[in-house]
Amino acid sequence: GRIMKVYLADLIHNVAPGGNVITGNLDSTVPLNIGSLGAYAKKVFGDEIELRLFKFGKELLDAIDSDTPDVLGVSNYAWNAELNTVIGGYVKRHYPGVLTVMGGPAIRTTSEDIEEFLRAREWIDAYVMYEGEGPFIDLLEYVAKNGPRLVGKDSSQLGNICYMDDGEFFYSAISATQLRNPDDFPSPYLTGLMDEFLDQGLIPLFETNRGCPFSCTFCDWGISSMNKVRRFSLDRVFAELEYVATRAPQSPAWIFADANFGILKRDVDIARKIKEVRQTTKLQTVITWDSKNTYE
Repeated sequence: GRIMKVYLADLIHNVAPGGNVITGNLDSTVPLNIGSLGAYAKKVFGDEIELRLFKFGKELLDAIDSDTPDVLGVSNYAWNAELNTVIGGYVKRHYPGVLTVMGGPAIRTTSEDIEEFLRAREWIDAYVMYEGEGPFIDLLEYVAKNGPRLVGKDSSQLGNICYMDDGEFFYSAISATQLRNPDDFPSPYLTGLMDEFLDQGLIPLFETNRGCPFSCTFCDWGISSMNKVRRFSLDRVFAELEYVATRAPQSPAWIFADANFGILKRDVDIARKIKEVRQTTKLQTVITWDSKNTYE
C-alpha cells in the first residue's frame, strides 16, 4: 500500500526566550513525548510510514505546505494551547483531508468535559487520552485500513480515543490493566529520533518509569488510570544515559520526568549512573521530582 505520512509536533513558542532559561540556550526539552509515539510507530509500521517530528511552529507549517501529511499529531499543554489552535485551524482550512490528533495532559478527564473540549475545537479529529503509544498505533492502523475519518460504530476498537462523528461524541475507555509493557516501546534516544533535537541544544528529558501510586489532585500523574508504577528496564535506562552523554556532552542540564524519583530501590543505582556519566560531560544540573515517602 501507500506510505503513510505522519507528522508529530510538540510545539513551543520560540520567538523570544522564556524566563526559565536553564541551559542559556533554548529553555525547553527534547520532544520525548512524540519521540516515544514515533519510535513505537516505526517499530510497528517500519517503512510503511514516513515520520517527522517537530518542535517549532514555522518548521511544521513549512513542511505541511510543501509536503502535506496524512496524519498530524500535536501535544497539548498549557504553554502550547494557542499555538496548536492557530496551526490546527490553518491545517483544517487548507488541508481538510489531514487527520488531526491531539494528546497530552491539559484536558479534563470526564466524558462531558472531553466532549466540551472537542466541540470548542472543531479542528481536532481525535483526542488520545492518557498514555499514547498503544491507542495511537491502533489509530494509525485504523486509518491505514479505513482512511482518515473516524466512524462512530468503530469506537469500540479505538480504546482511549475520543472523537465526534456526525455531531455525536464517542469514547471507549480502556483500563490501566490493559496498558502495554513499557519495554515494548522502543527508546526515542536509542532509535536516533532525538538526535536532531540534542544537536540543537534542547534539554535531554528522561523517563525511567511511568505512573504514580499517589493521587494528588494538583498533578497530572495523580489520576487513577496511572496508579501503577511501571518501570523501563535498567539496561535501557543506562543505555539512554550513556547515549545522551556521548551525543550531547555539552548539555548543562538533564531533566527526569519520573513522578517520584527515589520511590524504587533501583533509583539509587540510576543516581550513581548519572554521577558516573557526569565525569565525561559538562552536565551541572539534574532536575528530578522526589518521591513523597521513600527509601532512605
